[in-house]
Amino acid sequence: MKRILFIDHDAINSGSSVSMNYIIKAFLLHGFKVTVFSPKRGIYLDKLKALGVEVIPTKWKLMKDMNLRLLFTETYSPFTFNGFILCIKGMIKFFLGVWATAKVIAEVKPDILYINEYVVAQSAIASHIKNVKSMIHIRSLYMKGQFGIRQQIVAGCIAKYCDSIIAITEQEAMQILMRQPQASNKIEVIGEFLNENNFRTNYDTIVWKKQNKIPLDKKVVLTLVGIVPIKGGLDFMKAAEIVLKNNKDVVFLFAGETYNAERCESKKYYEDAMEIANKPHLKNQLIFLGSLSDPIPALASCDIYVSPFTASHFSRPSIEAWAQKKPVVSTNVRHATDLITHNVNGLLVDVGNVQQIADAVNSLLVNESLCERLGEAGYKKALAEFNAATNTNLIVAKALALIDEANDNRESHKQEI
Repeated sequence: MKRILFIDHDAINSGSSVSMNYIIKAFLLHGFKVTVFSPKRGIYLDKLKALGVEVIPTKWKLMKDMNLRLLFTETYSPFTFNGFILCIKGMIKFFLGVWATAKVIAEVKPDILYINEYVVAQSAIASHIKNVKSMIHIRSLYMKGQFGIRQQIVAGCIAKYCDSIIAITEQEAMQILMRQPQASNKIEVIGEFLNENNFRTNYDTIVWKKQNKIPLDKKVVLTLVGIVPIKGGLDFMKAAEIVLKNNKDVVFLFAGETYNAERCESKKYYEDAMEIANKPHLKNQLIFLGSLSDPIPALASCDIYVSPFTASHFSRPSIEAWAQKKPVVSTNVRHATDLITHNVNGLLVDVGNVQQIADAVNSLLVNESLCERLGEAGYKKALAEFNAATNTNLIVAKALALIDEANDNRESHKQEI
């Protein structure tokens, strides 16, 4: 039986965890023994184990994980005291991550290593030391940084020590190729994953609405972004207030995590959002659902989905909305303009322009044929480009090819001896 070791970077079940689970299931279907080295705890760890995999939790005395703070969401400067401390911690995590991964590789003895995001790219060095082939999934953009030194180090590590690089979109691929063009023979863009459950059309939306106290006689506008600055939740709420001034036959549903105490700017953002949410005239028309374990029933029950991102990254809920034949309104961040063709399979509006978001929503609320046309076009694109079985099988095939290559190299080495 072939063995694969996943390096999980995420302590919660975010979109990257959902994506990783699809890949894990594909390897299980192909008869692999799957082990996951993960920082997850509690219910998140239980959900991971429920897939039928062996889980080795990260154990740290100095820190809770080996996740390098290099995502595009990070804004700290190394020239501030706190930023300098974070950089020092990052260097410690880098080297400890190599050591910890090497230790787990020695224990598991995998045929291949799968790194779920570049923020644990140091694990690739361990795989190289242990002579194990490695793959890495690039799911997001780098932090901007001051001089690009950290980005260059991570990109160099990926290009040199990873045998296969899977990018979720062209945007993620280009950030590697801009710094390490010699990696072009290793990198490939493979889209996200939607399965038959995403494309189900027989959800009992009436039951779901009753369970969540959603009026049955009103149109539903949904977002799944939570209250966090990069996702634009506050802009969604401001747009909702504009729409609701003249239209009481609609409700706005707000779902997702609320990071109200993570950073000062997030706390202020949360307070501004709550100021709108607590307005008496919005009480029954701006409804908070919290974090949803399964967003598909909510998407099936809505009439319009809104992705109000302020920073560019891939919007999984947008393609999930397409799978339910729902029209999508999105801000024109780079990822969205690559994904959506305006007035063909969605509506694009300027980043941060709440009036444009409101106008786009209003245009859909009064035009059922436009909703149907955009939703149907989005459905066809989702079906063609984000098929879970097709895309995960491409990844498994790459892993099998790398394992065969490693075995051939070992045989050649034995014959030479």
